[in-house]
Amino acid sequence: DGEFPERQQQAWEAITASLDRGTPAIARFGIFYWVVKGYHEKKEEIYISSWGGGVEPVSLEDLGTLAEVGAPGLDIFIFGAPRQVDPVAVAREVIELALREAHRPSTDTYHYGLDAYDHWMVELTAGRVDGFGQALTADLVFERRTMAAEYLREAAPRFPQQVSAELLRAGQYYDEEVVSLTTLASMTPMGMGDSVDLEDPENLSRMVALVRAARASEEQAVRALEEALEEMNR
Repeated sequence: DGEFPERQQQAWEAITASLDRGTPAIARFGIFYWVVKGYHEKKEEIYISSWGGGVEPVSLEDLGTLAEVGAPGLDIFIFGAPRQVDPVAVAREVIELALREAHRPSTDTYHYGLDAYDHWMVELTAGRVDGFGQALTADLVFERRTMAAEYLREAAPRFPQQVSAELLRAGQYYDEEVVSLTTLASMTPMGMGDSVDLEDPENLSRMVALVRAARASEEQAVRALEEALEEMNR
């Protein structure tokens, strides 16, 4: 594609302009999206977030070329200028989105929400578990539920008492979910320590129990969010 270098240059200019404004950008590399935190103009490198909170350099010529992971493409997200929003309306939209995702139907390829937890347990019970996939899933869900709990605690005071109580209750269930996920993640750490024997039935049984506990907390959090939304609609 003769136009691809030109598109790479356009992406570079959009990213660096955003960073110059003090706003990070988002870029896709393979199957993952990463935060672009900085750049080096002379080296023509951008610096993206990486595991463990560090940064990783990516050269201009590598933007959109990671075909070896089966998902090439140049996807860049640039945030616009800050604007005033209604925090209550935004919180409501966030809750509605969370509930849609919790009940989103699964496909033959992808599993979502509560059903994803059920599928996770089925795979563990059958011994079909990959150490990296197990660790990645536990870490990602742990991270997202931690942020969800924090967000709900921040949003709750903006609502009437009954709605606020349900949002705080949902946050508490997310906290409980995080406890199970933390233990689960520690059994297959990503690059930090040794993984447990994934062929040992006792280890798999313990993992299933932790996933089941996390799912139970997730379900309770979803119910609390549903109650909060019902209160908003009254």
